[in-house]
Amino acid sequence: MTFVDLIIERHSCDHALQQAVALINARRYRQAIPILDALHRREPQGCIQSSEVVQFYLIESRMALARRAAQRRALAEAIREYGAAAKLAPRYADLRHALGMIEYERRRYAAAAAEFRRALRINPRYQAARVQLGLTMLRQRRYRAGLRLFAGLARDCSLVDQERYDRAVAAAQRRRYREAEGGFAAAFRSRPDRGRALCAMGQDAYRESRYDEAIRHFRQAQRLAPGYADVYNNLGACYSRKGNWGRAARCFAMAASLAPRFTRAWLNLAYVCDRLGDRERAARAARSALRLDPANKLATAILRRDGATRTAALKDRQHG
Repeated sequence: MTFVDLIIERHSCDHALQQAVALINARRYRQAIPILDALHRREPQGCIQSSEVVQFYLIESRMALARRAAQRRALAEAIREYGAAAKLAPRYADLRHALGMIEYERRRYAAAAAEFRRALRINPRYQAARVQLGLTMLRQRRYRAGLRLFAGLARDCSLVDQERYDRAVAAAQRRRYREAEGGFAAAFRSRPDRGRALCAMGQDAYRESRYDEAIRHFRQAQRLAPGYADVYNNLGACYSRKGNWGRAARCFAMAASLAPRFTRAWLNLAYVCDRLGDRERAARAARSALRLDPANKLATAILRRDGATRTAALKDRQHG
């Protein structure tokens, strides 16, 4: 092939690509796809430098058609379009997640779980896929596996709403799994506001034992979101680590007052009051935790210890 022939072929390729892009901009994806497919097939002989551009537009067109199909509830069509896009981009985790979401809506939970796992093999830190895999496990009645997954997420994830998480766990323990599903979905739904971002930074610092830095972040978050119970609970945890039990108790009490169904706040308050020697207040907090989570071992242990202390004190008075 002569140099002039190469210039002519490259020019015609660019012209076809421009035509396809114009159709995409007009949202005429079905008309753009045959042009892009033809360019994609010809790329080994010509237009090599535009290969990635052609593939990008082809994937975007398929995904746009898939989203349209999903919106009008044509789920089988949506799966075909997402599947075609996934063949072009097998390492694109978002596509696998999208396929999983469609399968989940179709109640094909085994297929949905397989897609979410594929997304996680590509990107192990893909939080949305982990959350959705956990919800799918609950739908499959694989309750223990689902709860283990959510427990791991709660340890790893900074942007978790602990109050909602605790309520979801309590619902699951009472076998109210549909209620638990909604709770877990809400607990791990990311919120990009500044207060929660600061809270996430504080949690990262706390995990690395940088408690003073964590306290600074949580205090900033407290000023931005004074009604957010998690901030006070996290502050209390930091003060506990520093041995400031009085401040910790005040923070946990505030968290529990802001969110009366926040099991973890009541447990933390019970534990700290027990450390302070305030047995009566510790028992009250433990009873509040047990009302929310009847199987909680820490609350049960605190109440047993309180009962044993009261029995011993009564015997002392009787013998005195």
